[in-house]
Amino acid sequence: DHVPALNNLGTLLQRDGEIEEAASCYERALGYQPEIAELHSNLASIRELRGEWEAAETGYRRALGLKPTYSLAHFNLARLLMGRGRMAEAMDSYRAAVAHRPDYREAWLALGEVCEILDRLDDALDAYGRAAALDPMARHIPHYLSYIDMKLGNWSRYPEQRRALLRDTRRF
Repeated sequence: DHVPALNNLGTLLQRDGEIEEAASCYERALGYQPEIAELHSNLASIRELRGEWEAAETGYRRALGLKPTYSLAHFNLARLLMGRGRMAEAMDSYRAAVAHRPDYREAWLALGEVCEILDRLDDALDAYGRAAALDPMARHIPHYLSYIDMKLGNWSRYPEQRRALLRDTRRF
């Protein structure tokens, strides 16, 4: 079957920076099977790299129309929307990504970031906490938690988080 081969080749070419060749692979594969969400998402990522924001957004949304549970497409759409300053929409897309894949640490971190930007600090604290629970060894997450706690005036947990940060920094 040509479609998986074209998709895999496109992914390799994209990884190696051969953007136009990758786009050609994805477009050819879509010509054979336009109902594959991953192909639309992969082509959307190329369009995003080219700065074709509307076409990229359309591609991610088309992928999600075909496969609403596609967490990576939700994540990529959210990242695109965030970059375009559409924070509330980005928050919704990050929420959809973690709803369909609760172990998606990167999406929880990004959701925390967008919630923080929107001054939804309780939601940011929750998202960062969920990311921390998924990766207890991530040294940067306690920084986010402490910062949000301080902004919220939650000092009760701060000494515990400060000790965790000091413990992590002593390793170096």
